[in-house]
Amino acid sequence: MSPSLYSYSPLPMMSCLRESNLRDSRLWLVFLLCLLVVGLLVSLIIFAVKANSKGCKDGLRAQQECQNQTDHLQHQLTVAQEVLQRTKAQYTVCNQTVENLRDSLEMEKTQSQKQLKELQGEIKRLNQKLQEASEEAERLRSETNPPKPRPFPPPHPSRRPTPLTQKNPRCSGGKV
Repeated sequence: MSPSLYSYSPLPMMSCLRESNLRDSRLWLVFLLCLLVVGLLVSLIIFAVKANSKGCKDGLRAQQECQNQTDHLQHQLTVAQEVLQRTKAQYTVCNQTVENLRDSLEMEKTQSQKQLKELQGEIKRLNQKLQEASEEAERLRSETNPPKPRPFPPPHPSRRPTPLTQKNPRCSGGKV
């Protein structure tokens, strides 16, 4: 046996070994990638089944309705707050107006009371003057005109003429 038959060079053996390892590693890599793809597909299928389930759809519908209600209530709250702000502003203006009117009324009342007192004083003064003038006129009348006696006493009730015997001024010439 010759030593050349059994001996082989280290390089070709290493290259063969390397080729085999490389092929094996590629196979392992492809196998792992296939497992990963299958695992992802299974997970995706499970997710799709759960996502399309009745409970999930009902939950999504309920969440959308809740969001719609929340948006609607938020809008109503915003409108109510705006109305409240306008009402507060009107309330403030009304309070100021009432206070101004109350002050004006108080001033008018005070002025009216002063005028009333002045007019009452004027009325008293004029009444006093009228009383004095009446007394003066009465005194002058009594000095210039003595009281006149009545010329005839009034007729007795039994002597009064009856309506038939009286002359009717509308009727003339004896026509009744």
